[in-house]
Amino acid sequence: MIADVHKSLESLLQPIDELILLERNPRYSDIEALMASLQEFGQLKAVVVHIGENEKKTVIAGNHTVMAASRLGWTHIAAVVDDEMDEEKAIAFALVDNRVSELGGIDSDILAERIIETADYYPEILESVGWDDFEIADIVSGIEESSGDLPSGQAGGYIAPEIIPNSLPTVKPVVMDDEEDGPRLIAPEGTDVKNTVVAGVGGATSQGPNAKKAAIQYTLAFDDQEQMGKWWEFVRFLRSSSVYEGETIAERLIQFIEAHSEL
Repeated sequence: MIADVHKSLESLLQPIDELILLERNPRYSDIEALMASLQEFGQLKAVVVHIGENEKKTVIAGNHTVMAASRLGWTHIAAVVDDEMDEEKAIAFALVDNRVSELGGIDSDILAERIIETADYYPEILESVGWDDFEIADIVSGIEESSGDLPSGQAGGYIAPEIIPNSLPTVKPVVMDDEEDGPRLIAPEGTDVKNTVVAGVGGATSQGPNAKKAAIQYTLAFDDQEQMGKWWEFVRFLRSSSVYEGETIAERLIQFIEAHSEL
């Protein structure tokens, strides 16, 4: 049996190959994002299955979760099984369940604050559902503009920083192959990383399920909130600029570097 469910749901496990997806399901979802969620958090809430004629087990809530689990190679999934509703009531439940989630509202400011707080810890899972660096930069912009925190004259854009020529020694990075995360670039052993530039380290953030992914990524570590804020301002500038084009931060950043430095 292959599954990753919370221990409280283990008694609800059902073989996936016995489940039938709801026909003509009007709802669609991002399966890749659901797969990323299941991989990171496991299954924390059960899907709902209706037993109909001929003991047919139809998924009436959580169809896309079942699809994502199946793609991940799971053989079982936790499900609440109903055998009391008739077919018409089961379909009505499926429709109402979808509609109820659409009727709810979101406090944008609170959501934005939570996303920003979480971005440092789970950047990849947030990116998988569309909250990449570009999106977070827009979120930060919305908070600052609504609260009036932006300095005068900078509410609509970003003042490009001056590129200062590097005076520190430069070393070539070493490629480390990690079985889980894949290849990544690191500084050679013994490098004084505070006083040395490691050349060639780069990455990218993508937009949408078909956007390009970087083969090697990096994580920016900021010393304080002010530094992080300036980075998001810069990302906003890159995204809104009509001069620098591209679907990823990497593409726009490279254009910016080429235009403002001799690298």
